[in-house]
Amino acid sequence: MRHLLFTALLALAFIASDGLATPPPDDAAFESCPLHALSCRFDSEIRAHRWTPTDLPDPPAIDPLLSSTSNPIPFSIIVRDFSPPDPEKHLPTTLNPDPEPLLCRPERMACSDDAFSLYGGILRPGPPSVLPPFEWQLLTDSRTPTRTFHFQIAAPDGPDRFIEIDFLMGPFDPDDPPRLPPLRHSAGYIGPVHADMIVPYLSDYSPPVALVLDPAEPRDVAALYSHGNPVGLRVRLALTSATSIFPRSATVAFAALPIEPRTYENPFILCPPDLPHAPDMLPVPQHILDGDLDDVPVFTPCKYDAPVPPDDLFEHLGSLPDSEWATSASQCHALNITFSPLAAKSYDIFISSDIETLKPTRTFLYVNPDPELETASGGPNRALAILHAIDALPAPPPAVILRFDAYLVNRFGPLTDSVRDYSTNALRHCDFPATWFPSDTCFGGPRPGVSLSHAAAEFTAALSCLLHRRAIPLVVSHPPHLAPYLAYHADADIDLDKLP
Repeated sequence: MRHLLFTALLALAFIASDGLATPPPDDAAFESCPLHALSCRFDSEIRAHRWTPTDLPDPPAIDPLLSSTSNPIPFSIIVRDFSPPDPEKHLPTTLNPDPEPLLCRPERMACSDDAFSLYGGILRPGPPSVLPPFEWQLLTDSRTPTRTFHFQIAAPDGPDRFIEIDFLMGPFDPDDPPRLPPLRHSAGYIGPVHADMIVPYLSDYSPPVALVLDPAEPRDVAALYSHGNPVGLRVRLALTSATSIFPRSATVAFAALPIEPRTYENPFILCPPDLPHAPDMLPVPQHILDGDLDDVPVFTPCKYDAPVPPDDLFEHLGSLPDSEWATSASQCHALNITFSPLAAKSYDIFISSDIETLKPTRTFLYVNPDPELETASGGPNRALAILHAIDALPAPPPAVILRFDAYLVNRFGPLTDSVRDYSTNALRHCDFPATWFPSDTCFGGPRPGVSLSHAAAEFTAALSCLLHRRAIPLVVSHPPHLAPYLAYHADADIDLDKLP
């Protein structure tokens, strides 16, 4: 398994070269730096091993998380299908409000000579659902104290499926299921926000055990609690044929690992002191880390500040200034759930006659920076526009900075939800699974969408690969809740708003 969850175990191949000369613009440059995300390579991972069928335990169950601890920790995977149970009787905007929890009980098991285990089975939704069953597989690695898990779920037939998966430490009690926190706080996110700030772990085992998402595989996720204690992770996924690279399937990568006890405001939350990064990092000049950015280009991949009045933006989309930066925004802007351009306004507060009013002052478009995104005009997409801007510099820069702001996250009540791109173009080329959100039903949904922060992680990985060939480090600036996915492939992460 390639993506393990500590820097020393993380293995993504970056290719470095000695040449520093800037090459001419190459519209196929990103094709030489494919991401090879887990959803795209899961089947090949299985074929890479020689398997021997093994008898299942009685009753059938997945092996404990860490058998080396003082007492083995049971492990459960629960799937809930929120899809309309009968498409012929229910509107497509109707979610199943109370789906049956489906326990992934293994129906087959195999082991390899190199300490891998493979489980598999079928999940059949109970009545009144008439939807086809799910197929699931779990690939685990027991070679190190850190036990890694690669999970795949697929719906080979039928309509789009909207699911949540719970990965639980300890036994599952259907009469007392774990829940999200009642109020949004650092442990209550469902969004692209979780693994850098919150890692649920069991403190009553010796040593304590944490469940950690792979920072190279972003997912919309939240911590689950039972009676005030964290017990697992919840991931939200959409299975759709629109994700043509891995149709009707999705994966999740995580690990269970022993940790040292630590003390924080919340004793059940582990805050890693350093964000993990991919191997083969380049050194970043100290003057950049200190805030001296005079010779460093800064780009905002997911944003375009439109030079038109807010109310006139959509009318002027086809007549934005003639530059690659503007054209790439016009061609690659994200679409909301009603398939309109996804935009936001900034407001200034005006006080008149003691009454505060908000007046929109400017508008920005959300832009999808996926390097594989197609454009209707045949011109460069946002990723290529940034690469061309770097190539046009008079000399190779000491570093390149990508800035990601908090606008990549929306907030809906007690949960945090990532901004999504619902365009078929985004779904066709995404390397990470699609996601969904319950409030989509208010706008004609649910529909599968691509988290814009996940697309940003794809771009960060590809640009880092290309820059490393030129010995140019990549730096990202982001709010903490967007890490570690955006920072993982970078050589350093900073906060531009806090620099001196």
